[in-house]
Amino acid sequence: MSLATSAPSDPLPPEWMNWIRTNLQRGCREGDVSSQVRQYGFAEENVAAALESFRTQALPILPPGSPPPAAPDAAYVPEASRIPRRNHIVLKDRTVRITARSDRPDVVAIDNLLSAEECDILVAASRAKIQRSLVVNPETGKGDVSSVRTSSGTFFQPGELAVVPVLEARIAELTGVPANQGEGLQILNYQVGGQYLPHYDYFPPHESGSQEHLKSGGQRIATLVLYLNDVEAGGETSFPSAGNLRVAPKKGSAVYFAYYSRYGQLDDKTLHAGEPVVAGEKWIATKWLRQRPWR
Repeated sequence: MSLATSAPSDPLPPEWMNWIRTNLQRGCREGDVSSQVRQYGFAEENVAAALESFRTQALPILPPGSPPPAAPDAAYVPEASRIPRRNHIVLKDRTVRITARSDRPDVVAIDNLLSAEECDILVAASRAKIQRSLVVNPETGKGDVSSVRTSSGTFFQPGELAVVPVLEARIAELTGVPANQGEGLQILNYQVGGQYLPHYDYFPPHESGSQEHLKSGGQRIATLVLYLNDVEAGGETSFPSAGNLRVAPKKGSAVYFAYYSRYGQLDDKTLHAGEPVVAGEKWIATKWLRQRPWR
């Protein structure tokens, strides 16, 4: 989706109405939803009218025995980050540097996590196999093409490229999460205008479509976004609830964020977005970490 081009009296486009509906059903606060939509240029009165239309609709009834939605913000108990609180972290095969950090949400920007050669290998191997990225349907759990996410991507399992298990071992050492608790490495490519609107990486437990994903490895607990190239302009990873922290793409660097606590709570402050690419293209690798072994 792009910036608003409608007149002040025009209703929000269907794709934005769907985005609002999905995030309200996930338990997002109306104020946060409104703020996000207005950042894309829509008039305040139009956003208010959209919210009012959903306010009169019944929220989905949870099936008996379903886990409750994520705990409200006030009830979330922050925990110490898995990333050590040091400026330089010495790993077995390289030293990484921490360039930015937020305690709530738990966000850490990391420099020098990959070598330039490793980045180039992943990009070159992905070019021939990338396909349009999908978004998880909250009702079915299946992947759908959506204007919310305008990227192309592919996955690599450990045996496909020699660099993948090396990278997974490095991530495990840095985070303390065993490598077998990570999903397959996903590579994404965004062209000019490509973006991923604000979203969560965890599976909302009250959505019926999440249940299939939770069967294998349980809930996602944290994410690493690895930047595989330098982007000429745009393409930042933004965190509206962390003072609008924006991590700019830098080849070989990464941003880590965690959202699942030992109490089973999900941190709704980890709402994040892939900002539009303004010039050039953007290549990233995404690693999602789970509660239990995923493979």
